[in-house]
Amino acid sequence: MPESRVRASGGPSSGGPSSGGSGSAMPGSGAADPGVRRNADVQYERSDISLYVIGIVALGILVLLGVTPLIMIGAFPLTRGDVNRHLAITPPEPRLQTAPATDLANYMAKESKLLDSYGWVDREHGIARIPIEEAMRRLAQQGIPEFPRTAPSPEQPAPQASASQAGASPAATHRAAARRKHREQR
Repeated sequence: MPESRVRASGGPSSGGPSSGGSGSAMPGSGAADPGVRRNADVQYERSDISLYVIGIVALGILVLLGVTPLIMIGAFPLTRGDVNRHLAITPPEPRLQTAPATDLANYMAKESKLLDSYGWVDREHGIARIPIEEAMRRLAQQGIPEFPRTAPSPEQPAPQASASQAGASPAATHRAAARRKHREQR
C-alpha cells in the first residue's frame, strides 16, 4: 500500500486502534500522529457560499425594506393613513343593516300600526284602510263578492247582501266597484 493512502474501513488490517497501526488518529482531531499522512487529493469543498456574501444580501434586504416605504410615500403623496375615510354620500338602496334587531322592531311596529288602525289608502277614490280584525270579521259575515258560496250550515247565519245588491245609493255602489277594481289590480 502506498504511503499517501490510508484505509478507511477501520478493520484490523487498516491500522485501526486494535492493531496499534498508524491509522489511530481521526481526521481533523488535531492529533499529531507521525504515522498518519494527509492525502493531498482530499480537501473540503471550496464552492460553499461565504459569510461575506450572506452578510451583503442581508444588508441589501434591510436597506430595501427601509427605502421602499419612502419610495411609496414619494410616489403616492395623496394617499395618507390619517385621511377621513367616511363616505361623503349615502349609497343607494339596499344598504347593509348595522342593527338588524332594531330595524326589525321598527318595521314590525310600523306594520302593526298599519294593520291595527283606520286610515286612507287613496282618498281621491274613496279607498280606506280598516283594522285587520275588523276586516276579517266583516269578511266572515259578508263573504267575498263573486266567490262561489256553499250552502250555509244551520248554526251559521246567512251572509248579508252587499251595498250594491241591496239597492244602495249610486255613490256607495261606485265606491264598492272602485274597491273591487283596486283589489283586482293588486
